[in-house]
Amino acid sequence: MRAVHIVQSAPWPSTDGTRLRNAAVARALSRVADLHMVSLGVAGVAATDEESAALAHGVERFFQVPVPPSRAATPVARWVRSGRPRRLLPFETPEVRAGFASLAGSGLDIGGYDVVWLSSAYVAAAAPDGLGRRVVLDLDDDQRELLRAARRARPAVGTDTGVRDRAAVWARWGTAQVANAVDARRWDGVYDAAFAAADAVVVCSEDDRRRLHHRRMAVVPNGYELAGRATSDRSPRPGVAVFVGLMSYEPNRDAAVWVAREVWPKVRACRPDAVLRLVGRNADAVAELADCPGVEVVGEVDDVADELRAAALAVVPIRFGGGTRLKVVEAMANGVPMVSTTLGCEGIDVRNGEHLLIADRAADFAAACERIFADAALADRLAAAAAERFEKRYRWSTIEAGIGELVTDLAR
Repeated sequence: MRAVHIVQSAPWPSTDGTRLRNAAVARALSRVADLHMVSLGVAGVAATDEESAALAHGVERFFQVPVPPSRAATPVARWVRSGRPRRLLPFETPEVRAGFASLAGSGLDIGGYDVVWLSSAYVAAAAPDGLGRRVVLDLDDDQRELLRAARRARPAVGTDTGVRDRAAVWARWGTAQVANAVDARRWDGVYDAAFAAADAVVVCSEDDRRRLHHRRMAVVPNGYELAGRATSDRSPRPGVAVFVGLMSYEPNRDAAVWVAREVWPKVRACRPDAVLRLVGRNADAVAELADCPGVEVVGEVDDVADELRAAALAVVPIRFGGGTRLKVVEAMANGVPMVSTTLGCEGIDVRNGEHLLIADRAADFAAACERIFADAALADRLAAAAAERFEKRYRWSTIEAGIGELVTDLAR
């Protein structure tokens, strides 16, 4: 069997949820097929570096589209005329189409693959038709649900924000919500076309399966591997919480702003030494939060597990978004007690008060954080139950077997 995996960027090093998922998919595909990979190069990494990483992880041939999508802001006029969602436009350009066409001369076997795995709706929009016999769309993030949830989440405004600045925040939020409402409707058409072209659609959770409709759907949850460590191998610092995520991703940026400006002052009112560490790539998107008392903007680290194991608490203050949050599974795997919003842990098999604490209002979220800081027995009980659930449901080594079975069955 021959398969091609099309990604926005090669998933190594696996430093965020999307890359970890794509790396796991690549591992699974390489075990059952001769695997080729095509990268759109959106991370700005040189093709030779991406190729070296891919070949070292079981990919037999690697291609990077020679003209990657522009990451510049999309002109409003173009967006209005296009009838397409803003975030999709950089992937639907003549340069990207020409880039794919040029790869045919470099050995990309257009039409020659038994299975094509498209890693996102963005990739599906960029990829040419006719790449292979069977197409799998991995819808790891439902953009429609993300935008609709964003419209329900009020902007995060600190209690010390002045009247003029507060008005400016609300004005920007209102403008964004108008555009979000338009794009949510436009995504409907994008998904209709992508679903019609796909032989199977993969989603992250049963919740997503219920929301979406396709003749053949499979649930591939986000997983994690412990790399040989035990959950008991922790040295938590009292009063330290960590939030992990790609900070330029809007749901993560919103979550960081909300927890830093609206939640953390309430936590520190009870525990003045409490520290919130914001860990993840593109930390410049939240650089201004370093001015908030008790907030440390850490940025990218070599090993997120080290940050988790040094924290007394993991927070998942997500207020909008689609798919499921790998950061929840990471905390479960590493034995870290957790506080999450309802949406933050949506689609993951956990229960409030058994595996974590769930709170949606700032005051309630702060109170839940303080409960875990103050009650070691509660923290240990939540962490142990979550770690047990991880072992049963969310190891990549178990999940990858299902991916292999899906593509093998499709290719028959």
